[in-house]
Amino acid sequence: MIPCGTSIKRILKANPKSEKARLLPSQIRRKSRLGKSLARLPNSRFRQALISWIAAAFVVMPQLAMVGCSASAYRRSADQETYGILSDKLSDPRWSLPRFSIEPAPNSRLVDRFNRDCPPMPPDDPTAHREMHCPGGIPGYQHWHKNGNAPWIEDHAWRESLELAEDGTLALTRDRAIELALINSREYQTELEELYLICLNLTLQRFEFNLQWFLVGATNFFHFGSGPNDSNTLNPTSVFGFRKALTGGGQILADFSNSFVWQYSGTDSVSVRSNIGFDLVQPLLRNAGRNIRLEELTQAERNVFYAARDFARFRKQFYFDITAGNVGYLALLQRVQNTRNFESNVIALEQDLIAHQALNEAGLVSRLQVDQVFQSYQGGRLALVRSLNDQQTAIDNFLIRVGLPPSIPVTLDDGLLAPDLSTCLFSFF
Repeated sequence: MIPCGTSIKRILKANPKSEKARLLPSQIRRKSRLGKSLARLPNSRFRQALISWIAAAFVVMPQLAMVGCSASAYRRSADQETYGILSDKLSDPRWSLPRFSIEPAPNSRLVDRFNRDCPPMPPDDPTAHREMHCPGGIPGYQHWHKNGNAPWIEDHAWRESLELAEDGTLALTRDRAIELALINSREYQTELEELYLICLNLTLQRFEFNLQWFLVGATNFFHFGSGPNDSNTLNPTSVFGFRKALTGGGQILADFSNSFVWQYSGTDSVSVRSNIGFDLVQPLLRNAGRNIRLEELTQAERNVFYAARDFARFRKQFYFDITAGNVGYLALLQRVQNTRNFESNVIALEQDLIAHQALNEAGLVSRLQVDQVFQSYQGGRLALVRSLNDQQTAIDNFLIRVGLPPSIPVTLDDGLLAPDLSTCLFSFF
């Protein structure tokens, strides 16, 4: 007899070697029922079938899922179909591209050197990052860092490809600026990705009219009863077939299904059922006809042409903006020349001021005239400072447009500003 109020721990300590002493009463009853059920399972076809189907489910299915349903498989399939469409649509020389890939170049500032399918957690704000693990006081997702933590947001290894001079400056020419812009410009990369997404939408529209195969499998185990008349049933089912969308608005569906039933209740029984189904659906009024069913596909095909032409025009405009736009390379050279003109003007005003000071000491000019020249000299210096500030601002904006950080010191190739003496002499004579 167990006295009232005796705790479970004291009961377990009373007989620690007993297996039932280590279990609660509900667990003892559950284990007894499970043991009786397993003991009554025959060592015949039912047990072998159960083990076979469980092994197939735990071994084959995960492998199929990793091969056919992984993120890398979908990404490679999307790239293959999208690049195929681009190579076909961009064959016209008016909007053809020498190379198309949304993957940044290895020496680009935009390149991601981590695993694209399993990226690590990038650096985050510590205060805001706490909300990812406990949003609103609720325990959140616990595996944000399962792929590791990235040590940086931007890998600075791309700076090694800039070929800086010994003093750490970047020598920029017009061709070099275009080359860097095509590699590092976020604006150009965004336009590439927009064209890719439009082509990707076309692959979805085409996929609707492809022959789509499917294979579905399910395994169900039923246990009924708890006495000598209980029964166990194993029912694996598989369905294999295809569906096909018709251009007139109809759809064809064909499938072949198999269903096996192993039942143990007194004596073993096995039943097999197979079905072949074929369905054809064709609307006659609503959504019927090629003009309606093919409307989205037609529009998607046309959108690719529109996007390709827009991208070709963007490339030309992008080249013009980098070379001769308001913040382009030639505009920078113009500001450099303006600064040089202001410097020459300041030098001339300074010499004029020195001359007037000497004339004032000789009594040839008044002090008022000297002050007027000095005021002009100070105005020239102010204009020079403003020109230098505008020049540096233009260089920073140009670097941002190219895709480089403004912290990189640059030197511009001013060869275009040097006069061609042969042309000048020819025009003079």
